[in-house]
Amino acid sequence: MTADLARVAASDGNGPCPAIERLAAYHRGTLPEDLAVKIDQHLSECESCDSRLAEIEANGDGLIEMIRGGSGDSLPAIVPVAAERMAKLRSLPDELHATLDGSAEAFASEPAEFFGRYRLIRPLGRGGMGTVWLAHDPQLSRDVALKIPHGSHRADDTWRGRFLREARAAAQLDHAHICPIHEVGEIDGHPYMTMGCITGPSLKEWLTQRVVVPPQAARMMIQLATAVAYAHSRGVVHRDLKPGNVLVDESDGRLILTDFGLAKSTADVDATITQTGILMGTPAYMSPEQASGLAAAGGPATDIYSLGVMLFEMLTGETPFRGTPRVLLTRIVGDEPPSPRRLNDAVPRDLETIVLKCLEKQPERRYATATALVEDLQRFLDHRPIAARPITWAGRMGKWMKRRPAVAALGIVSFVALVGLSSLGIALWYKAEQRNADLRRLLTAEGELDSRKRELNTLQRESEQEQRRLDELRRQAEAVRQQTQQQRDRSLFATQLQRVSDVWRQDPELGRQLLSDEAFCPDERRDFTWHYWWRLCERVAWSRPGQTWFAISPDGTRIATLQSDGVQLLRASDGQPISRLTLPDSVKAWADTAPRFAHSDNRLAALASNSLVIWQLDEDRPPIVQPLEARGDSLAWSTDDLQLFVGTGKPGDPQSSVIAIHDATTGTIQATVPFDIGRILGLACSHDGKRLAAATMQGEIAVVDVASHDIVQQFPPTSSMCHGLRFFPDDSRLAAASSDGNVTIIDLATQQRRAANAHEAGLYTVDVHPAGKTLLTGSDNALVSVWDVAELTKQFSLRRHRARVDRLAFFDAGRRLASWDRGGQLIVWNWNPPPVETRRLEMPVTKMARSATHDCLYTVASDGLTVVERNPVDLAAQRVFTPGRGNLLSIAVS
Repeated sequence: MTADLARVAASDGNGPCPAIERLAAYHRGTLPEDLAVKIDQHLSECESCDSRLAEIEANGDGLIEMIRGGSGDSLPAIVPVAAERMAKLRSLPDELHATLDGSAEAFASEPAEFFGRYRLIRPLGRGGMGTVWLAHDPQLSRDVALKIPHGSHRADDTWRGRFLREARAAAQLDHAHICPIHEVGEIDGHPYMTMGCITGPSLKEWLTQRVVVPPQAARMMIQLATAVAYAHSRGVVHRDLKPGNVLVDESDGRLILTDFGLAKSTADVDATITQTGILMGTPAYMSPEQASGLAAAGGPATDIYSLGVMLFEMLTGETPFRGTPRVLLTRIVGDEPPSPRRLNDAVPRDLETIVLKCLEKQPERRYATATALVEDLQRFLDHRPIAARPITWAGRMGKWMKRRPAVAALGIVSFVALVGLSSLGIALWYKAEQRNADLRRLLTAEGELDSRKRELNTLQRESEQEQRRLDELRRQAEAVRQQTQQQRDRSLFATQLQRVSDVWRQDPELGRQLLSDEAFCPDERRDFTWHYWWRLCERVAWSRPGQTWFAISPDGTRIATLQSDGVQLLRASDGQPISRLTLPDSVKAWADTAPRFAHSDNRLAALASNSLVIWQLDEDRPPIVQPLEARGDSLAWSTDDLQLFVGTGKPGDPQSSVIAIHDATTGTIQATVPFDIGRILGLACSHDGKRLAAATMQGEIAVVDVASHDIVQQFPPTSSMCHGLRFFPDDSRLAAASSDGNVTIIDLATQQRRAANAHEAGLYTVDVHPAGKTLLTGSDNALVSVWDVAELTKQFSLRRHRARVDRLAFFDAGRRLASWDRGGQLIVWNWNPPPVETRRLEMPVTKMARSATHDCLYTVASDGLTVVERNPVDLAAQRVFTPGRGNLLSIAVS
């Protein structure tokens, strides 16, 4: 190479570098302000001088320290050191000429403007490792960026390895935002590499010419973070990200990442960021682990931190920390970055949170990957919640205490000591002031003590008189309040009882609710009258859960319920079990319908899955099991108990429905009545035994002549499926209930219908009171509704069930009612209210009381005491006691 080329290779593309003495003076702080500013600017652009300054800081200037701290006695020690330093300074020009001459000799055969086949056009810039030229490749006829190491680095194996590492790292990357590597090689022992030529300024220059708004900064950072994420995915960490290593393509505005001189493969455990104790990189953009020289500096988190510094600079126009390299490294390791919003209040809070997360001191607290940073920036641009969370005040304090535990501990101890001493001082001062005040008060009060005593005695007497007056007023007010409250309570109680007396006949459940209201009928007021009304309103005799369907014996003494393993017989008076009928092994499950007692009370029939089961209750023998040709859905006895009627049919085939007539003794089928009008859901036999009524799923009702087996009457559907069907006691009418809520009464003689709708829910069962004036329906909203037959209007509802009521039956000559719901609850009701006897007493009654066992009623008259036995009620057997003298005014029973 010629002397010109040697000069190019050894020079600095950014201008002449300051001498070592000037760098030392800059380090000592003795330069004038204008020179110090210029060197500060030069150091941010020249990595070589930055490294030289770091070496000065690491080694120090021993001679100057000796001169500063010495005296006349130390002069013999200073002179030899100064002479040695002067000899080194005199030899520097010779060494520089030798280096330049060597470079010139090495390339003496080449033209001044060529490096190998590349024609050098102009220098583009100078970095820590070499100079980048704009060159032309005549072989491929294109302009390239040619990077040549500095002459002082070519023979250095460390710098040579670093140059080749950059080439290897960049060569394996192919990304739209990473400068491509065209060629790597050596010419006459001089390594070089060629890269794509990007026309445009560096990002550092670009930022000095314009102001970047936050959304634009986020979009630019997405480009860089995307490139860094790609490099990390290929196992390459840049470790020297800064605006000077980013080019802005003038053609399309793309950001291009360059200069992988400090790049490291994540698999290369030997790579380091130091050379002979000198930190490599640009201090202002170093991560805390880089600034500390830690091994963790080789990870992707280092690049995340540098991206955060660049984003900070785009938003605020400056880096988070400023100062000399030594000050910068100290602050990067020890200080928290300032808030971007404090420097530029236009920065959105979410973007500030993203920046500060990148600038976390601990690598693990930053974004885990550059891709995560890209995603959070995109969330910010899309106005979606970001993943990063702002650092709280407590978090900042915790970080500061972790970084400076000694200072924090000292501060806490000092604060506690200061608070303690201040509190002690305040307490002592306050106590002294209190003592002085007490002394002054004692001196002042001594002269007034006698007069105060006299005034006190007078006030005390007046106060006692006033207190007695207030006590009397308070007692009178309390008496008035209690009397008013008692009158109000009595009035509310009487009003509630009056409401009960108005509604109990039409709706005993409502009367029971009124009597249970604690606000109107508290426990202490539930006297004889309350219990009288309660007895009238309470209709439930007993209830039993866990039951399935039921049938009641004609004599009203037994109730049969279906169980999984047989039939349970219960005592109708109190629901206690009597006996159990075993289910035959051949029967696996019951049909979904109720069993039926024979009218003679000695037999019980039930439908199982595809079979008819008949028990002889007065004989200890197995039941009769008669298989059915199809599924049985309904069951009824003939009035003479000689036959059983079973409604059967195949699911989904209405044409297969028949009424099978079985011999009640053997169970065999005697005859069948075709019933192709629909699936039979209900059967009812008239009381005279001549007619059989059937209800279908389609809502049709037909009447069959039992003797001829012919359908003699047929009523087309007027509503949905009909579930319940009953003859009236005189067999002149039919009552039906359907799932759409209609209850219908059909006059069989005139074939006229009367219907009413419950307007609440579907009806699934119906029964007629033996008197024929009342009918009951059970609905799927868990109500037992009572209807007046004459008007066909609903009178009231019984509300004790919690599921659909599917079975109702009057028994005991209509005095009681049994109901069952799908939840398994069987309830027996007292249909008629219990009898209440009344009798006029001969003496005027002033007070009454009950015994604790409720078996006696005591009444008080002015001239005697009457005792009435009430268990059982026997007013005729009353006893009268007359006091010896005086009048009776009250009574109490223990």
